[in-house]
Amino acid sequence: MGIDWSWDEVTHDGGREPLVDHIHLNDRGGAVVADLAARWLAGQTSS
Repeated sequence: MGIDWSWDEVTHDGGREPLVDHIHLNDRGGAVVADLAARWLAGQTSS
């Protein structure tokens, strides 16, 4: 594991795709949550 690795690389190397340490999201996991939240908010404001 290199000091210049991204969080996505760290989690992939450790076998954990969306989470860095089983608690915190990596960049990929954060993007999924942000997309879900944006979709939910768009649905809330369109009514």
